[in-house]
Amino acid sequence: MVPAGVRYVQDMLHSDAHFTNYCSYAMALGRHRIYDRLPEIKAPALIVTGTPDFVTPARCSYDLAARLGGCTELFDDVGGSHYYIFEEPHKLAAKVASFLDRVAPVQLSP
Repeated sequence: MVPAGVRYVQDMLHSDAHFTNYCSYAMALGRHRIYDRLPEIKAPALIVTGTPDFVTPARCSYDLAARLGGCTELFDDVGGSHYYIFEEPHKLAAKVASFLDRVAPVQLSP
């Protein structure tokens, strides 16, 4: 399996169009300001991070979890990276299912 950092760079440099799109996304993210409005968001949120994530540092996820106004759960897998969904899909699916069971349990009719 290709390491996550190598895969990221390969994706970004796949073509000139890919690189241009990545740069455009990064610039748009840099202009986007929502931090002050996060407490207004009351929806339950599962925030997943990996301590060694080099794209979105785990600190950003911790700040997000602390700032959101609704029920939040932070899951930090110390071995996960930005590509956690590919690295540990079964572990992530179990975490999502557990979270949904707590915040939106399914009511089965008799």
